Amino acid sequence: MKNAFLTLFIFLGFSTFGQWQKLESKTKASFRAMDVVNKKVIWAGGTQNTVLHSKNGGKTWDNQKVGTETILDFRGIKAFDKKTAIVVSAGLAQDAQAKMFKTTDGGKSWKLVFETNQKGVFLDGIAFFDKMHGLVIGDPINNEAYVLETKDGGETWQRLSTSLFPALKAGEASFAASNSCLVTFENSAWYAFQSRMLHTSDKGRSWKIQKTNFPSGPTSGIFGLHFWSEKSGIALGGDYKDDKSQQVNLARTTDGGLTWKPMEIESNGLKESAASYKNEIIAVGTSGTSYSAHFGNIWKKLDAEPFHVVRCAGKYCYAIGANGNLAKMKF
Repeated sequence: MKNAFLTLFIFLGFSTFGQWQKLESKTKASFRAMDVVNKKVIWAGGTQNTVLHSKNGGKTWDNQKVGTETILDFRGIKAFDKKTAIVVSAGLAQDAQAKMFKTTDGGKSWKLVFETNQKGVFLDGIAFFDKMHGLVIGDPINNEAYVLETKDGGETWQRLSTSLFPALKAGEASFAASNSCLVTFENSAWYAFQSRMLHTSDKGRSWKIQKTNFPSGPTSGIFGLHFWSEKSGIALGGDYKDDKSQQVNLARTTDGGLTWKPMEIESNGLKESAASYKNEIIAVGTSGTSYSAHFGNIWKKLDAEPFHVVRCAGKYCYAIGANGNLAKMKF
């Protein structure tokens, strides 16, 4: 009888979640960055210097072209409200792709707030502690962390001193997969590589290495992070060249990243991004969508629809991926 009640509880927990409702993006660009300000205001960044912006919960979208170079790929985005957002272009600096733009008028105009042609710079993601203080991460250069900081809301950016960071291993780099290899929660930030990460608990004044034991390689490792407190969070990933096979695609921590427990989400394959509402978590990737009603302890596969990133504001969730694939769901 006890097992029967447990089964019923798990079933009821899973049955409260809905299905994706497709939205019309009117673009074939690929998207790996999204920020949901509230249930009505959504921003997304993609290839071909494309930014999508909705102010009515996804009913209609403004398709904006930012900058003059169509080679820009906005894999990082931070939105503050319906008028203000910052986009980060991934790509090699020596090919004029390492740039950031900011809008304060809903995308009618965009100002270039950062660019560099320093060889080796490749920007991966953006996150903010508050409206003024934010970070942008890039792949390490000469085994040294590359982190940019702003304290004026993204108007100006400076590289943090490499003396703040421990030395990194040769070949360590982040996957610019879903703008979630860098995440913040209150005073803490986590910055993930393939299997290790850097952590700060004082808004970037000092950093320490954390080991996750996540399986890693040139095409595999951590693709995204999600924390719902300073102690509890998950790392998601897998192998993007073998993205449908059975593999470790999740690790959980309950001590702020000091220790991690690698595991498999029920839906096998690559997972890139996660979002949560109360105790419920949704995870997406090219292998499909999975859902947990129990802080990531138990998972259920919802479908095989491929998305690169999911973001939620309260119970309202949006996901986006390749070829303008865009959808909405409600917890």
